[in-house]
Amino acid sequence: MTKRVFDKLLIQVPSIQLMQDRGVDYILENTHKFDGPFLYLMGARWFEIAINSKQTFASMIEHVDLIDNALIIMSDFAAAYPHIWRTDKNSLRERGSELLIFSDVTAELTDDLRGTLNGFDAPRYDRRSSIDFYDYGYLKSANNKNLITVPLGCGNRWVRPTLGRKPEKHILLDEAHKIVIKNFSDKDLMYVRSFMHSLDVCKILAGRGYRISSFSRESSDFIRMVQGDYPFIELIREESWIPFNKMASYFYEMPIFYSHFQETHGYPIYENLQAGNAVIGYAENISSEVIRTMQNGVLLSQMLSPELSANIIDEYFDRYVKQNLQVEVAQDAARRFSCETFTQRLIGALALRDWTFSG
Repeated sequence: MTKRVFDKLLIQVPSIQLMQDRGVDYILENTHKFDGPFLYLMGARWFEIAINSKQTFASMIEHVDLIDNALIIMSDFAAAYPHIWRTDKNSLRERGSELLIFSDVTAELTDDLRGTLNGFDAPRYDRRSSIDFYDYGYLKSANNKNLITVPLGCGNRWVRPTLGRKPEKHILLDEAHKIVIKNFSDKDLMYVRSFMHSLDVCKILAGRGYRISSFSRESSDFIRMVQGDYPFIELIREESWIPFNKMASYFYEMPIFYSHFQETHGYPIYENLQAGNAVIGYAENISSEVIRTMQNGVLLSQMLSPELSANIIDEYFDRYVKQNLQVEVAQDAARRFSCETFTQRLIGALALRDWTFSG
């Protein structure tokens, strides 16, 4: 890739005026009141990135104007809105500027530099093979050097770390994804298999004194049906979208997050880690770069027996408590995933491709 030196790093932030007038805290408290709450949370993340950037060449914008020799970064959700654009990609390139749009990318190759918040490629839509052998790993588009992977959690102050208190044996089992619900009868699909495996593991852990909680929102009828075979599940009854601050309070109460479905961007995984929580997941769904087994959590496999999986979780949680790992987990996640460190991590990733800034 050709060496580039930009004068500016421009961070596109949707609804800048709202963020400046009301503040990020207003968004976190009232997320559920907005049309498109996810978009406002995305805007709050990018705003948090911009105000915490310590680089003199970095600043925030709301609209993409014609500008010389700048790298403009933004979310694909924002990029989809026509009112954001006051110029086009080709005109920007003629002026020496470039766009870096962060999205849920696929393995399709492209000449455009793209960004992703989670470069892991999982076979969620695949069927299990007869011998349980299949490929998973980093997105193939990374091989052409045109994919920038920079994880993004939340602002460090958005979550309350579980520091200073003894963690209880309380697991937050991720809510069943709508794709799982729709195809639940097909037990050979990878994402259905992960969910079923997590239920069987939790059944064993419940017998060992662990509490298992899960949300009942879009999945309310489905999860009540599941309760027939897994009655230990305690339902958290919430309607539709949960304000971020309230979600953060659940993270505080339940120090173990059990993820069974591949996250496109990984937000709840990063957020739980920033809270100092342990994350349980699957090697088929989560990158080992994110979850370091027996350090900030455990990566199981669908191929492990539920009994062995429960034993591994039990052993890890014992270590997590005795060695006060929530302190290390929170500090490590703040460094690797937080909004506060995003700009610096992005600059490091760009430098590997010989893209730098004059400031």
